[in-house]
Amino acid sequence: MSVTIKDDDKVFKKFLSDLKELKSLETIVGPTVEPSKPKKSKDGSDILLYAAANEFGAQITVTDKMRRYLHAIGLHLKKSTTQIEIPERSFMRSTFDKTAVIDKVMKRLQRFLNKMIDGKSNPIDVMGGIGDAMVSEIKSTITSNVAPENAEFTIKQKGTGKGTLFASGSLLKSISRLVKKK
Repeated sequence: MSVTIKDDDKVFKKFLSDLKELKSLETIVGPTVEPSKPKKSKDGSDILLYAAANEFGAQITVTDKMRRYLHAIGLHLKKSTTQIEIPERSFMRSTFDKTAVIDKVMKRLQRFLNKMIDGKSNPIDVMGGIGDAMVSEIKSTITSNVAPENAEFTIKQKGTGKGTLFASGSLLKSISRLVKKK
């Protein structure tokens, strides 16, 4: 009886090649990840501006035009009001500050890497899978009614039963991911 051992390192070489490609990729996650395709909400406002104002908070200087518009829709500002404050309602940074979220994303990464080792996945799928997990977590935060509560006027405008970061759904729909070369 004879035994023949064949050393076929194609699988190992493919894995090393995949790792090299993986290192050359990045996943971008957030609102409107493709700058060439700016997104507008249903009311025509810029989603990135809306997202940034909520993620970090904003102080908006009241102009005469703004004052007239707000008055027309039922918000009557005092003459002494020169600024409107949008409070910080972080939906991205706060999501990834949670250990449980990072643990979920890392478990998903491990599953995708195992598939890649088995030849059932590729680097783009790995990075896309991680991006999808992050998108899901951010959307979960957006729909969780991030504190602080909306102002009374905002609740009247949006209607009751909607979360602090949810009016038309434009922000939620804008959260996506993009896998690209570094």
